Amino acid sequence: PGMAKISAYKSILLVIIVASISTSIFFICGEDLPSFFTQDDAIQHEIAKVLPLMGIGNLTMSTGVLAWFLIGAQNRFCFATCLTVSITFVVTLPLAGISVFVLEWPLESVVASVVIGYSTATTILSSILITSDWRYLSNQIVNTSNSSISNHQVTE
Repeated sequence: PGMAKISAYKSILLVIIVASISTSIFFICGEDLPSFFTQDDAIQHEIAKVLPLMGIGNLTMSTGVLAWFLIGAQNRFCFATCLTVSITFVVTLPLAGISVFVLEWPLESVVASVVIGYSTATTILSSILITSDWRYLSNQIVNTSNSSISNHQVTE
């Protein structure tokens, strides 16, 4: 159990480092990136306006995806998935809808809504991961694994 916890924390640290490096490269190349997608100056300008938000989103989404995966590795994929989907419906979609249809804000508001929603999910998933009872979860996974091995040997 202790090694699983340490491995999970090391993975989070590694993802944060890699995401920070990739986001830094993203920001360094930021002025040239829109021209890779289109030749239209208006669209390039709109893309350039959302690049800083996308950089922040890269940091939170990378950490959030790993937290989701680590909770899934604790044999709780359904819980992590239901939580993430719920946050999408409770935070991201209402924010995007209100900012676009009620407040009539531009594209940045949609990107910000996605980043805020994913930041919320990352915070909750990371909190669940940090407060997990690693010993209990490890024993539960070992018992499940042993019973499936026993069942497999009996059927052969």
